[in-house]
Amino acid sequence: MKRILVIEHAHHPNTAIIDFACRLADARKARFCGILMESMFAGPVQPEPAAAPSDPWVAAGTADVRMDPERAVQFFLEECERHGQEAEAEFYQGAPIPHVIRESSFADLILLDPATSFGDPDEQAPSHFTRSLLREAHCPVLLAPTQFEGVNETVFCYDGSASSIMAARLYTYLLPNLAREKATVLEVGKPGRATGKTEHRSLLKWMHCHYSDVTFESLEGTPDEELFRRLQMKRNKMVVMGAFGRSLLSTWARPSTAEKLIHNVDLPFFIAHV
Repeated sequence: MKRILVIEHAHHPNTAIIDFACRLADARKARFCGILMESMFAGPVQPEPAAAPSDPWVAAGTADVRMDPERAVQFFLEECERHGQEAEAEFYQGAPIPHVIRESSFADLILLDPATSFGDPDEQAPSHFTRSLLREAHCPVLLAPTQFEGVNETVFCYDGSASSIMAARLYTYLLPNLAREKATVLEVGKPGRATGKTEHRSLLKWMHCHYSDVTFESLEGTPDEELFRRLQMKRNKMVVMGAFGRSLLSTWARPSTAEKLIHNVDLPFFIAHV
């Protein structure tokens, strides 16, 4: 993995995202491309007269404190340098979704906070921006948790689709340093729908080529509900989804278990599709 897009709001850069990215990419020596964005509909940052000129944070009204975009770019680069991470960064003002979709064609991975929003500041995760990116990105997307202490197990969500297998392959090839950890293949299907034993054997043969400790679990029920039960309150896990994840996205138009999964389960989610 060589090029990771790190998506940040230009006025609210998040040091936890940079720390998470650096800890994952350390063994791969990837180059970060920070895209610090502001919607074309956002108003200009107006510092209050009392603000100190040297203070990178400037006030924008009484309820919001925002960083100047140029300082935010510098801040991103300084944080990456502090971690010994090679990086570049740009400030973009315009339509965030089309810009990131276009850039995703030339990246190995996109990394962001699922709550990243360029509209309603009170929008909860997953934001409209995040949902759109997951549907349309041309490379895998990694959603960062609010707290990260490491990964000791990767949970591969498998539904027999080509996309769920593709997600497993991309994750394994992009983050091979995690292959030394435990891998759990979690099959969740609707009652009465079974994946063939031949497919299971082929999948497990491939998994054993890359992971030293592989477990297969099969659950029946509604996929998003079963996943929520399985993953809630867990720590130190990475969740990998393919088309399985896309089926969850289709339920995000209403308050659903899928929304609760991203909003309430504080784990990193690696999502990819064919």
